[in-house]
Amino acid sequence: GGELTLRTDIIDILKFCREKNIKITLASNATLIGDKLIEAIEQHKDIASVVVSIDGPEKVHNFIRGWDKAFQRSIHNVRLMREKGIIVTIVSVITKDNLDNLKEIVESIKDAKPNYLELEFERMYTKEIVQKTADVLGIENNLENFPLAIGNLELPDYTMEKLKVSLDNFESNAKKAGMAYGYMPFYFKEKIDKYFKR
Repeated sequence: GGELTLRTDIIDILKFCREKNIKITLASNATLIGDKLIEAIEQHKDIASVVVSIDGPEKVHNFIRGWDKAFQRSIHNVRLMREKGIIVTIVSVITKDNLDNLKEIVESIKDAKPNYLELEFERMYTKEIVQKTADVLGIENNLENFPLAIGNLELPDYTMEKLKVSLDNFESNAKKAGMAYGYMPFYFKEKIDKYFKR
């Protein structure tokens, strides 16, 4: 977990993966990816791709991230990576804060030319999953370490009907823009009632 660009050894990790012939995907918010790291990823683009989190169009993304330059920095770096031929996927997690703006994500990112846009259904975790994870990591099971933990599976803070309309509008815009898109889980749209009910 956490932002990979905060690691001082990320370029060494890329080199290690090359030596072991391991294909990797680097997940980042892309605000701190500088020229040096972009150059290193470019040199390893046959084994490395990048996933960038974008929460919505500029205003929504910056509000969620709590920084008025977050969107601009992320999109700038996505554009630079794409110019270098690096495969970049943009992932937007569907939440109550961006549900009304899913269709606008397409317009706000299309000039950066990402290879793929993925909408991900907000993850929630049961007590059992959290405890198992805490045990494996050897850390305390508390809300500070696991902020998404919940006692029981709960319905989202919006209706399934509203979600369906938002997804339809999103897909319409993505098709108009000629942008490749999909969902995580992969069959989310086809099995939306099951996923919505957690």
